[in-house]
Amino acid sequence: MSKKKIVFEIAFFILISGLTIFYLIQSGVFNHIGDLSNLTFLGIIILTACISLYVLIDSFIIYHSMKEIRGHAKFVDGISTYALGNLGSNVTPWKSGHFPFIAYSMVKRGYTIEEALSVMARNQFIYSVSLPFLYFGLMIYAIASNAFVTIGDYTIPLFVFSLIGMVLNILYVVVLMLLLYYRRFQDLICCIELKLFLKLKIVKDEVKWLNDKQLKLNIYKETADKFWQQFYKNVPSFLIYYVFMLLLNGVPYISYILISNTSFNISDFFFYLMLFQAMSYVTNILPVPGGMIAVEFSYLTVFEPFMGKFVNVSLLIYRFFTFILLIVYDFIIFLVFQIFLIKKDKDKLEAVKEE
Repeated sequence: MSKKKIVFEIAFFILISGLTIFYLIQSGVFNHIGDLSNLTFLGIIILTACISLYVLIDSFIIYHSMKEIRGHAKFVDGISTYALGNLGSNVTPWKSGHFPFIAYSMVKRGYTIEEALSVMARNQFIYSVSLPFLYFGLMIYAIASNAFVTIGDYTIPLFVFSLIGMVLNILYVVVLMLLLYYRRFQDLICCIELKLFLKLKIVKDEVKWLNDKQLKLNIYKETADKFWQQFYKNVPSFLIYYVFMLLLNGVPYISYILISNTSFNISDFFFYLMLFQAMSYVTNILPVPGGMIAVEFSYLTVFEPFMGKFVNVSLLIYRFFTFILLIVYDFIIFLVFQIFLIKKDKDKLEAVKEE
């Protein structure tokens, strides 16, 4: 990544952060900051435990994929790789830094770029194959409970959002498999992508881009072959990923019951999961780091009718634990990782001098 692009992305991140704070002030969210006193020490422990658990779960999925490549991989490798990938997602537009940060982490640990791509491909397959089943389950529950959500002047059945999520993810898997196993489709997509990138002046060397693209597709296909042939080995990752999604998407409801002293109700929990899903369509479309402004706007819009006066402080809690706290955590891991690399290079240099 060029220095010019790094400077641009830092400036863009600061700008969006400033606009988000301005929006929260204008929306009166900070006027309710005193309601944070409703969050007890036990509540903080519960939220921290939820965030820590889902971080460990995602780290385990990455670690499990790394172990398939190299049997001696350690769980700490999965943790640091997750942290750097998550940092890249949260500080760059459209999460564009996610894969580059993961590749950087793995290459610096001694993996080849091909091995890093294989790990990322396997994780992508796990996420993509898991989600349609999760959305199908939520859709059935939404239909059975006859759940609706009112957004502005519109009343929408909640199963619609689960249906959209299920269909989109099935289409994604189908398109991905066609791209990997059907050469004519692959050539068509690559041709369209190359023409677009050339027009936008993103690609300068056409031959190099095509070679790199073909290499990536070959690695993805080899990983897909192994993924389907040894599908049973991925079952632990599938199951634990569902727990990850329940924890991550359940934080708004957990924060709400902790500050409102409302008792936990499993029906309400799944209802809020579906509300969160409805909210996520907005936050994933806009190309802003960490979904800033988009998350705040959609959170207040979707949850306010159900949380009432607690929606403002719930938003602050949600963003602190799932965004600010994780960025701090990820950045600390990044610094520790950099210190580790410096020490490693220093030890190598001393070893060479001794020889």
